[in-house]
Amino acid sequence: MMNIAICEDNPIHTQMIEDTVKAHFNNSVEIVDFSSATELLSAFSEADFSCQIALLDIELEGDALSGKKKKKNLNQLNRQCQIIFLSQYLEHAPDVYETEHLYFVYKQKMEEYLPKALHAAQKKLHAI
Repeated sequence: MMNIAICEDNPIHTQMIEDTVKAHFNNSVEIVDFSSATELLSAFSEADFSCQIALLDIELEGDALSGKKKKKNLNQLNRQCQIIFLSQYLEHAPDVYETEHLYFVYKQKMEEYLPKALHAAQKKLHAI
């Protein structure tokens, strides 16, 4: 079973992401939600937690580890994880090129592009 991490501080967006992920993988996934980068990075630091795909909101309200530091730390903790960045602000799109990632999804177009991003992640994981 595939493990997927979602790091999103907006409960409505979290539910939308979960619904899309479950539909894409026909409910055959384990989803772990995090509302802060601190929680996410702590979980990755634990030896028993790993995931194949991480869906990360670029800007989390009040999170000191948001942004570039979070991205770089996640890359170091789990190199095989396929990272998909999400944001409702297009001005964050250039920031994602400073770290390894698979896809950037603009939240206003999530219904269209998140399934494509999940398909790309699935394809890349099968190639590894």
